[in-house]
Amino acid sequence: MDIVRETASTLAALQSPFFAKTDSIENISAWLEGLSKSEDKRKFLEWTLHILGQQVGLESGLVNIGLFSSQQDAKVFIDGKMAEEKDKEVWKTVFQLIINNSKFEVSKENMMADFRQCEQFTDSLAEIVSFSDQLTKPIQILDYQLEKAIGNSSKPSSTPSAENLKSFLRNFFQS
Repeated sequence: MDIVRETASTLAALQSPFFAKTDSIENISAWLEGLSKSEDKRKFLEWTLHILGQQVGLESGLVNIGLFSSQQDAKVFIDGKMAEEKDKEVWKTVFQLIINNSKFEVSKENMMADFRQCEQFTDSLAEIVSFSDQLTKPIQILDYQLEKAIGNSSKPSSTPSAENLKSFLRNFFQS
């Protein structure tokens, strides 16, 4: 499916204000193909920016979504003074943005399926891990400062001396 036809299907599904619900995909596609020379060009671009979340002026919005590097380039496009090949590329990008933006809508069934999957994972995790043991049994973690003090002792392979431990604890509780 070419991008114009796919955009037409997307616009029909989005119930675009530019078309009646009874308009065919072929009619919408034909309208899109003539859009670069149409009087509706400006309105369509403003509507597109609106659905993309851009609440700024037309030139600024086209720059914000990355179509142009400057507002002057955007103005050239809006005024219809851009080279034909470049103009077609910009329209393809606009159409692709519309298509991609509409794909983020998730149906209730898909959302519930994802929720059930997360719920099953949580239940499985709760069955495997004993959270009460996690809360009641101490975790064997050697404090970094104690580990450092042990590492500084003269016999690294043996347990630290009582003097080293007392020194460490005094320093630990003072800070």
